[in-house]
Amino acid sequence: MISQQNASFRFALPHRLFWKENPALLLAISFLLGTSSYLYQLNTLFPLIWSVYLFSLHFPSFFRGACFLILGWGYAFFLHQDAPRAETPRFIQGIFSVSSLQPHHSPFHKGFLYKGTLRIPEALACSICLQGEERPLANQDYWVEGFLEERSPFMYTLKVKEWKGLSSRKTVWNWRLAETRYRAKETFRLCLQETTSPQTASLLGSLLTGDVEERLLRYEFGRAGLQHLLSVSGFHFALLIAFFSTFLGLLFQEWIKTYLLLFAVTLYFLFIGPAPAVIRSFFAAILYLIGKLLGRHPSALNLLGCSMLFELIFDPLLSGHIGFQLSFLSCAGLLLIYPLLSQYSERLLPKRTVFELANMTFPSPFGYLISTFFKKTLSITVAVNIALLPLLFYHFHKFPLLGLIYNLFFPLGAALAIYLLLPSLLLYEISPRLGKPLLFLTDAWTRLLLELISYPPLCLDRAWEVTFLADWGCGLYLFFLFFFLIQKRQKPVL
Repeated sequence: MISQQNASFRFALPHRLFWKENPALLLAISFLLGTSSYLYQLNTLFPLIWSVYLFSLHFPSFFRGACFLILGWGYAFFLHQDAPRAETPRFIQGIFSVSSLQPHHSPFHKGFLYKGTLRIPEALACSICLQGEERPLANQDYWVEGFLEERSPFMYTLKVKEWKGLSSRKTVWNWRLAETRYRAKETFRLCLQETTSPQTASLLGSLLTGDVEERLLRYEFGRAGLQHLLSVSGFHFALLIAFFSTFLGLLFQEWIKTYLLLFAVTLYFLFIGPAPAVIRSFFAAILYLIGKLLGRHPSALNLLGCSMLFELIFDPLLSGHIGFQLSFLSCAGLLLIYPLLSQYSERLLPKRTVFELANMTFPSPFGYLISTFFKKTLSITVAVNIALLPLLFYHFHKFPLLGLIYNLFFPLGAALAIYLLLPSLLLYEISPRLGKPLLFLTDAWTRLLLELISYPPLCLDRAWEVTFLADWGCGLYLFFLFFFLIQKRQKPVL
């Protein structure tokens, strides 16, 4: 009997230690299951397994998890209990507040996509697509009439019949950031078009703004498994912080540099807009920089949990967005799977000290550095795809094999293009003669990247297809995957 208790204790101890170190992640997952249970009729198997799992560890974890699960359900119920069910279009009248505006290209038409809140008088998340080059300004509220249709649970589209602006006397919150953001992005795109080739302007504009105007570009990135680069995420915020940190560190003290980075990150967030992956990356970057100011170094998993919790409080409906799911799951896979793969890869290619590298004969040190780079990028690619695989099959029913190859080098190539672009634009504004050579180099490098993605090897242009994957199968895969990873991550000494 005692031996069985000791075995059970040894089995549960790694998980107890993990959740003790990352309490924010535990609360965020519980809150996510609660909000999703109400908003999207989440399979009851998921919160049940989660509750049983926490109960098997110890009571404090179960109590905190159960409280936040119930709190998440109640929070979603409080916000969206009055949302109408409009599976078939019905005529409505209400006030539409714009939160974002971006170009929208269909196979036959060009137009604009407005996203925001529709009050009828219930507040609904709604989008409106308008065709043509003429558009209403996004800096005020509008009185709209049209046919409302539920595109997905609690997400609606409106086919507008009448669109009338409200003056400042009729609405207090008539100013919107969406118009300023749209004009700033258009100014940035125009600057790129004037200084680089159309292909380079299209790619770099999409990478830095998150708005993809070229359908062919989106198709080519999707075929190569690189569509995540077209959505602004932690990759872009990390590049921004690294770029400005390098230059600001030469001019200012550490604490002044950190405050300036906070300002730069916030400005970039306002420039991009509140997309799910952007909100997560922004919260994580802000918490990281504030931790530096306070002399605290929170764990990356706790930052991930805090970002998820803040984002769900900001808008629980974001949990149904594919970008939200891919963003958080890829980060979790990177933080939990990559260290394990890196540990195993050390057996094939052990680390070398600087002294050992110095004693190697030419060209062995360069071969070691190149193989180490590809070892790390391969481990990162495999780690992220192991976590995302069921979600990709569930939503898209296929996994492009090209992604395993292109993700080894293309993100680094895209990062280099951005690093070349930012200083070249700054130099060009100061002196066009100084900026043109660097812009020419940026243009040449970006066009090389486009050629690589436009003409991939035909023998690798294949996809692993799965016609159907149940939601419970996807959930069980992720649960047992991370259960195993937590078990392997902590190795307590008794």
